[in-house]
Amino acid sequence: MRIIAGQYKGKTVVLNEGLKSRPITGKILKAVFDIISERLGDSIFLDLFSGSGIIGIEALSRGARKVTFVEIVGKAVKNIIENLDRVGANKIDGRNKFENVEILNRDVFRTVKKLKSGEEIIDIVFCDPPFHMGFIDRCLEILDQNAPYFLHPESVIIIRAYSKEKINFELQNLVNVRVAKYGKNNVMFYQLKR
Repeated sequence: MRIIAGQYKGKTVVLNEGLKSRPITGKILKAVFDIISERLGDSIFLDLFSGSGIIGIEALSRGARKVTFVEIVGKAVKNIIENLDRVGANKIDGRNKFENVEILNRDVFRTVKKLKSGEEIIDIVFCDPPFHMGFIDRCLEILDQNAPYFLHPESVIIIRAYSKEKINFELQNLVNVRVAKYGKNNVMFYQLKR
């Protein structure tokens, strides 16, 4: 997988062997970032279920002020660090910390609940949960419940889901503003209700 645009354009991001992940295709990556390109500059970007880190690294490459990766699988966190190294992200003091980057080896659902503090307002959330595990409703529920605490009216939540997965959760605080279909993937865009 390659970074499409920005500071790290053309650099390769890899998914280490043994990681169970569905890497996003270049077509979907390009389409999503074309849609949100005007929002990216100087944004606070939250990458949930980060996997290889390709989404967050693309956001960083295109000018996000800060990217937070949230991934519970330790091997995936190691993979994100290796990919940030691979593209040449600026390290802080030579350790596994990078400028404008926070990497959280934590459960996504607990992490989103902690965003309630309102300490940081997020501009863009990308959520890419595992397919076929019933996570879509859980993701929508936790994001919907907590969104008023960490989003502003122009913020966007993007969720990639398997196209045949049914959504049964009734939104209270968010509204679906767009659905883009790419093969077996639906990419759904949400904002706060006005």
